[in-house]
Amino acid sequence: MPLASSVASAALTTSGGTFFAQFVDGAGWKSRIILQNQSLRAAAFRLEFRDASGQRLDVTLSPGNARSWTYEGSIPARGTLFLESPGISPTLSAGYARLTTRLALPPTPARYAIPAS
Repeated sequence: MPLASSVASAALTTSGGTFFAQFVDGAGWKSRIILQNQSLRAAAFRLEFRDASGQRLDVTLSPGNARSWTYEGSIPARGTLFLESPGISPTLSAGYARLTTRLALPPTPARYAIPAS
């Protein structure tokens, strides 16, 4: 059992998008990404997942449950989107995520690694 019950990760925003330094799934861990849109119009977004060497990392996120290295969607005006990996694999997958969007999504999106239940 991991020692920490949750680990919050600050995101780094650059001209290339917002980066979540760590994404994990499996071996007793899952990740939760929370995106907020505080604008008055919908915000389309794209999340890309990569392993430590920069190669594509296929992940499963709900809602949707499709396994892919990208996840695209739209957050309604003033809406919040909760994305979560299942954490059920016995093998740990780890990497990072990059968020791109045409609208700023303040405050900085949050990412949490939590023990899978």
